[in-house]
Amino acid sequence: MAEQLDRVVRISVRDPRNRRVPGATVTFLVNGTPFAEIPQTRDEDPSFQIRDESVVIGVVVKYGDFRDEVTLRQDQNSWDCEIPLHLIETDLNILILQTCMLVNVYTQISFLVCVVTF
Repeated sequence: MAEQLDRVVRISVRDPRNRRVPGATVTFLVNGTPFAEIPQTRDEDPSFQIRDESVVIGVVVKYGDFRDEVTLRQDQNSWDCEIPLHLIETDLNILILQTCMLVNVYTQISFLVCVVTF
């Protein structure tokens, strides 16, 4: 009898410019039931490993009010979820403003220059 290999599923959460999007929640479903959740994506693509290749694997990605989901084909072991750029830029602008305000408070500087590269 041949040894059964695990199925490894990788999910990529990126913006339209193919950059990773930190802070998304990725939920893996097995036969329609939540099985595992990664609450905050970071520097690596979330992955999920399961021995039974006959199960139906679904994936839900949430980022703020954005939600996307997919049911993977039996021969599909990856999925690229694209977060719309305007959602990321809005979050980034808020973060930059908060950071600039903090720097301004702590340094008592009356002006700041924030540079963001897109």
